[in-house]
Amino acid sequence: MRRPLFLLFALTVCCASPSFATEMARPPNIVLILADDLGWSDLGCYGAALHETPRLDRLAREWKLLEYFEDGPLELFNLRDDPSEQSDLAPREPARAAALRARLDQWRRDVGAQLPAPNPAFKGRK
Repeated sequence: MRRPLFLLFALTVCCASPSFATEMARPPNIVLILADDLGWSDLGCYGAALHETPRLDRLAREWKLLEYFEDGPLELFNLRDDPSEQSDLAPREPARAAALRARLDQWRRDVGAQLPAPNPAFKGRK
């Protein structure tokens, strides 16, 4: 008789706990995109003009890609969730980093940007 009462008491305490209620009240962080034959180039954030994707464009603007900065050739940060840029997402998000890198390379070709940028003040080593 004691065991069922103890289990009932423990279950009641767990369900009535404020932390449990708080966890259940939070909405899940899930984005579900259901589409047929949707490629990455069909989204507005990657240059598509046919389809308008304003919410996905806003999500894409919250990411930041760095090249040749500190730890490796690419660093990727989600500025909405990590404004202090502490968590490099490039190893965990290689497809996103590659897509952003491709956009950056295309922009460089379009505007004729040189990398590294020329320094007119540099006269060479003596």
